Amino acid sequence: MAQWFAISARRHSRRAPLRLRACVGFAAIAVLVATAAHTAFAAKLSVVTTIAPLAMIVQDLGGDHVTASSLVSGASSVHTYEPSPSDLVRIAGADLLVSIGGELDGWLDKLLVGKKPGAIVVRLLEDGVTPTASHDPHVWLDPLWVRDRALASLVRALSAIDPPTEPQYAASARRISDGLTDLDEDIRAILVGTAGRGFLAFHPAWSWFAARFDLHPVGAVEESGGTEPSAGALAALLDAAREAKIRAILVEPQMDPRLARTVASEIGADVVLVDPLGDLASSDRGRYRDLMLFNAYAFARALIAGAPPAE
Repeated sequence: MAQWFAISARRHSRRAPLRLRACVGFAAIAVLVATAAHTAFAAKLSVVTTIAPLAMIVQDLGGDHVTASSLVSGASSVHTYEPSPSDLVRIAGADLLVSIGGELDGWLDKLLVGKKPGAIVVRLLEDGVTPTASHDPHVWLDPLWVRDRALASLVRALSAIDPPTEPQYAASARRISDGLTDLDEDIRAILVGTAGRGFLAFHPAWSWFAARFDLHPVGAVEESGGTEPSAGALAALLDAAREAKIRAILVEPQMDPRLARTVASEIGADVVLVDPLGDLASSDRGRYRDLMLFNAYAFARALIAGAPPAE
């Protein structure tokens, strides 16, 4: 436990609040720069998303008609994101801006002062969708939620900006829908034998994944992004993990793993990497299907002794 307190002190010293007002001053310059840049690529719609999985889905949906990028990707955390001037340039040049909405990436709203006139903003959780998996906003980790709820919203937005291409967007959505059905079945095959088993994650990002694939979240080391547990909460978590015979703690590349490793050492568990956000530049987590299969294999390793490695 003393090791945990030492880690807690070090990590608190490097936590930084979201700084938005300083970047808003760049908005006017960003609009001018982005307008000039956008002219050279007027044949494609510019789509900026808050997180990489949304950019992956939009790029697949739009194909050669769009260029999609995300504000948060790789090792960055959506919970501690701070905009850069280049981010504001991208926002200013975007035809479509896509977020999950709510507390996960609500910081986007403060950056929209610099958006291009006529740009469409889509907040998926406000487009007729209400979270039900313990109010967890990580809805994209359920492939059937993407199929049944997100695709329609994205097709409507793209078609509103680019009406002549609407038939192609609709056709892509049908293809992607079939692929998401197959993905759901593939994940179930990977997770055979895990039904009802408990898992311990670094932070509670996996309620939708767990609900879809019949898994049981025992708890999380950090109950909200960037908020460390108290000594009492940590002790209770350790007891729950031992009772559930947790074999591995799921850590994420966007979070400092040291506290999770300390917890794993306390209960004699392994540490397994999962990734809720992915990385557009990654060879194994740069597309939505690849990202979800990566996580399925990671859960299988965490829950089943001798599970196959990721392919």
